[in-house]
This record gives sequence, C-alpha cells and structure tokens, in this order.
Amino acid sequence: MPSPSKRNRAARSRAARSREARSGAALPPDLDLFCTTGVGEDTRCSLWWNSAPSHDGHRVGLIGRWQAPEDPASEAAEKLLRIAAHELRSQGCTLAIGPMDGATWQPYRFVTEPGTHPPFFLEPYSSPAFAAQFERAGFAPIAHYRSALVTDPGRLRTERTNALAHLASHGLRLRPLGDVDDEAEALYALTKCCFADNFLYTPLPFEAFRAQLRKLEPHLVPGLTLVAEQRDEPVGFVLMVPDLLQQMRGEHVDTVVIKTLAVHPRLSGRGIGSALVNRAHGLAREHGFRRVIHALMHEANPSSRISAHHGTTIRRYALFAKPLGS
Repeated sequence: MPSPSKRNRAARSRAARSREARSGAALPPDLDLFCTTGVGEDTRCSLWWNSAPSHDGHRVGLIGRWQAPEDPASEAAEKLLRIAAHELRSQGCTLAIGPMDGATWQPYRFVTEPGTHPPFFLEPYSSPAFAAQFERAGFAPIAHYRSALVTDPGRLRTERTNALAHLASHGLRLRPLGDVDDEAEALYALTKCCFADNFLYTPLPFEAFRAQLRKLEPHLVPGLTLVAEQRDEPVGFVLMVPDLLQQMRGEHVDTVVIKTLAVHPRLSGRGIGSALVNRAHGLAREHGFRRVIHALMHEANPSSRISAHHGTTIRRYALFAKPLGS
C-alpha cells in the first residue's frame, strides 16, 4: 500500500514568492506531495492555494506538476488525489482544479483526445491516462481546449490581400516584431488588457513575461511574428514559431505554430483577429511553411471560432475540477 509523504512549503515568505515571480521563475507551490510504492515511478503533485484565482464564488485550490504512472487505474494516483483534496479542503478551498502549475502562464491541461498528430513545439503534451486518473478520483472537465491544423496552401496564399485591406480599413498597419527587450513593455500591457477576461486568468509579473519572451527569441523567425498598430500604439499581435519538434524527429520543418493571438478589446467584433490570422497564414506560406497549427485554444474563445473556418482539430485537452464541500 502506498505511504504518503509531504513537504510543506507554506512557510515560504510572500517576499520570497514575489522575488521568484519577478525573476521569471515558476510560481512556487504551497505544498508538495508524493506517494511511493517502493517500486516503479513515484506519484507526485504540488498544490497552490494562496495565489490561486477565484472562480464562480469558490475559493480555488490548484493541483499541478502531476507525475504518475501511465495507468488510468493507478491506485497511487487515486490515493494522492484524495490526499490533495483533503489538504486543499483543510486550507479553506471549496473547489480543486487541475492540472495547473500555479497559473495559466505555467503548464496546465491534460490531453483527452490525442489523435494521431505527433506532439508539436511548446505543446504541454501528456498521457491521456492522467485525465482518466482525475476522472476516476471524481474530477470532471471544467474547460475544454483544442489544437487545429491548417493544410490548405492555396487558401493561405489567397487570403493575404483581403486581410491587409481589412486591417487598413480600421487604420491598422502591420510590422514585424522587433527586439524583444524593446517590445516587452508594450506587449505586456497589451496582453494584460487582452487576456484579463480569460478563464482563470491571473496577471503574469512583467519580469516573468519578459523572461518568457527572451526564452522564445532564439526560436523566432525574423519577420514571422506580427504586431498590429493603430496610431503607433500596439493593439494586437500574432506570435508564431516553427515546429522544431519536427527537426528533432529528423523531419523537414514545414509547420509553424501560432502560439499567441491577441487583439485589444476595443477592437472586438470587427474581424481584426480573423484578419491577423489570415495574414499570418499568408506570411507562413511566404516563409516556406506548408502547414499552420493553431495551438491550445479554449473552445469558448474567439480564437477557436476563427480557427474553425480554417483548420481540422488534431488534439483535445481539458482542465478538471472537483467540488470540495465543507
């Protein structure tokens, strides 16, 4: 029978947490848990409650950094999730959500429908067994996500002119992303504004945002990431990176991943997001890419509705929740 152990980090000071967040480090957990059977892989997770977002009147506790055997019926996984729920309840949480490593700007979601497409660059790929383990422990999906693949190169070429004309009609011009340190402050302000209403959103500290941009910079193709400006103010951007996992598999890199699409809320409902995606498609084709992946879209977000006009779903994911009661 697995024996539970835990190491409590709740005593870490708020000042220490703040320093780590400003430095771009991952948000430190309030508690680490693990179960061990003495044979095979340990089952581990971490919990967050002090910094977790609220949801629908609940005090939320997060379960993340999930590590378990790839067995849907794992007894150790079920036991650890039961312990995690008990710990979160003891801290006053009324809803457990997972997997989420402290915030949506860290890895979260489990794969639920893997499909046949191999993992792509920057995708938080996971075994579908993990989703089954959460469901077996009484969790149910609280949000659904998908990734889609666009494979129509003819359409990528023909959309360019219409996209540019539509953007120009709203007084927008496009330019390539410049040096990330020069761009970071303006893009940070834009993302905070654009994503404020996203599901379970919590603001990313500026230094962490800049650290993420710096980490991505070596993988960016010059001219392939676009910024939309209106009267010299950034009001949207689309960030694309090549699927470098193709190269690791010994394949020719012919696919680009749209990682982030952002449009200022004051421009919502005007087709700006669609125009940015259309122009991104054309730009990908001009750079020699034959396929585009629209990555990790919440199914209720505008980006998913935009993608539905272009691509075929290749993977589905979910975030799970369990009421904790009193």
